[in-house]
Amino acid sequence: MNPLPYLEQVLTGNLIYLYLPLVLAYFISHQLFLILVKVSKGKNLQVPIVDRSSHSIWCTNLGGVIIYFVITFSRHLFAALLLETEQTNESLFLSLSILIVFFIGLKDDLIEINPYKKIAGQLLAFAMLIFFMDLKIESFGGIFGIQELSSGVSILVSFLAALFIINSFNLIDGIDGLAASIALIINLFFGIYFLFFEDYYHALIAITMIGILLSFLQFNFSTTEKVFMGDSGAFVIALLITYQFFTFLSYTGDAAQPLLVGPKILYLIALFSYPIADTTRVFMVRVRARKNPFAPDKNHLHHLLLKNGFTHAQATLLLASLTLSLVLLAYLVSDLPIALSFTLLTGTLYAFFYLVPKIKLVKMRTA
Repeated sequence: MNPLPYLEQVLTGNLIYLYLPLVLAYFISHQLFLILVKVSKGKNLQVPIVDRSSHSIWCTNLGGVIIYFVITFSRHLFAALLLETEQTNESLFLSLSILIVFFIGLKDDLIEINPYKKIAGQLLAFAMLIFFMDLKIESFGGIFGIQELSSGVSILVSFLAALFIINSFNLIDGIDGLAASIALIINLFFGIYFLFFEDYYHALIAITMIGILLSFLQFNFSTTEKVFMGDSGAFVIALLITYQFFTFLSYTGDAAQPLLVGPKILYLIALFSYPIADTTRVFMVRVRARKNPFAPDKNHLHHLLLKNGFTHAQATLLLASLTLSLVLLAYLVSDLPIALSFTLLTGTLYAFFYLVPKIKLVKMRTA
């Protein structure tokens, strides 16, 4: 079934909910990033260059402050129009969860904190999503032959998944544009999906994030006004992605069948493929080397690409293209048995991680 007519319906039939938050978030965040750069330069709030740094020019890592402010401002601005009474409590708990991870990340940006303390704070934030908002993973969709999960197993798996998402997303924030580009693709996917259901509140979150990320990418790639999202920004974005992840799984019925064919779990695997695979690979490398799995290094695939001659932009484009390609593959194999579809997705991902580090770019010498 061709999804393009339904996609066109979503993108042209909800103009006020789609374009107004997008434009507003972009322009507000752009102006605030400019102010952040000016203040950071004036107060010398720059990121120190260390051995594992992938940058060699001035930059500030306080972009998360702007990301947090704009997403909070936009949510509250449109909430009165979009929220029903029963959603108000959900919005409150989400706000508290975002606030917790923001301050954890901000503290880590300013003075490094113990990784186990970060995890403790993240667990508190996730507890609000899982216990107070009743958002959790209740089924594996047939992968590994597992369907419905018991209540206890569902809660445990949900905590582990949330921890993995937020920390893996933070770990891929190692080169210009990568984390923001992956987040942009994920938010675009969720935003279109929620708009199809006319769930404007959840679509607003995704669309606002798209506007912020488009603005952020301009500064992240800049050579004179460079901004990093920092842990504060990465944690806020990742928590909102996790929230959308759980909300996406909570939808039931076939209302989106024309737009989204096959098990939802396939699309989630595709969307989160790079953070999941790269983090798993790096942890295994560190454990085999008898190192702390949380100790930072430059063994991520994006770091290997830089060593092999890729620029930041080239590596980001390649890895973002991987995510898009796997989402397309998930759609193409969605009619196959779930075990075969899962094997094709993970096999393609494994082949990518095996072959790509062997590619070395030769830089042209100028006369």
